[in-house]
Amino acid sequence: MENLEITPSERSIQGLPLHYSYGLSLVNSHLLAGGSIVLTNHSFMRPEFWKDFVNYQCTSFAGVPYMYETLHRLRFDPSSYPSLHTMTQAGGGLRGDLIAAFHAKAESGGCRFFVMYGQTEATARIAYVPPDQLSKKIGAIGIPIPNGKLELNPLEGGTSELIYRGPNVMMGYASSPEDLALGDELQGVLATGDLATVDEDGYYYVTGRLKRFAKLFGRRISLADVENELETRYPVCAAAIDANDQIIVYIQQDRSEAIDVGSVRLHLAQWLGVIPNAIAVKQIEAIPMNASGKKDYTSLSHL
Repeated sequence: MENLEITPSERSIQGLPLHYSYGLSLVNSHLLAGGSIVLTNHSFMRPEFWKDFVNYQCTSFAGVPYMYETLHRLRFDPSSYPSLHTMTQAGGGLRGDLIAAFHAKAESGGCRFFVMYGQTEATARIAYVPPDQLSKKIGAIGIPIPNGKLELNPLEGGTSELIYRGPNVMMGYASSPEDLALGDELQGVLATGDLATVDEDGYYYVTGRLKRFAKLFGRRISLADVENELETRYPVCAAAIDANDQIIVYIQQDRSEAIDVGSVRLHLAQWLGVIPNAIAVKQIEAIPMNASGKKDYTSLSHL
């Protein structure tokens, strides 16, 4: 709450499901601060949602990447909502160009845009980028939240796993009633499973997942790096999966710009230093998302 400056005057609109840790954290943080929450049955894509926002003078909006991608296509303008002064984004990485776009829109509209990082195991929030630093730190997950600490655990191959320490880390996993009697197994330390780096200013960057790698011609390739490269170079949302001797990349492109799938495939092959036959690029209407708004790789693997 401290980093977001949530006060009793804050009023959030609930655009995220309550069974999702990020959505539940909005309720908990606002009620703990003495603020309020507006509940609505309408999707953020509907005009009724924003009518409720205006009628109840809501002060903040929280969304995951696909929500901001949708708002960008809808040409959302924060300045159209005078009571709006805080926008937050978590639930996965947002494309760098969209971070820059919403940061600029927020500034011109007189509000703040926070990029955040968290995991359910740490009660949803771990790190954030202060809005006044965002233009210089696009792509970063930021610095630890108050009372939290981030560090890197070196791994083989020159990579490092991101480790979080804080009072908001869960006690452990329970798969049976007996597990509830085990006590605090994690002791406030969470191995996130994310690979990361840190810059000279202490800002952390997630570079991939421990388990999201493919192997082509004896080389270990980060699928997150593949997605980041395409989303940085092209106006697309990309999802890469390992198909044994081939990487399959699904792209959802911005309808305002036409992208040649063949040129994307050739660029990716050259960037990775592999033959084009090792890459397959498929355009789909929309990248499937799971309940928490993250890319659903399981569904993609069955296409």
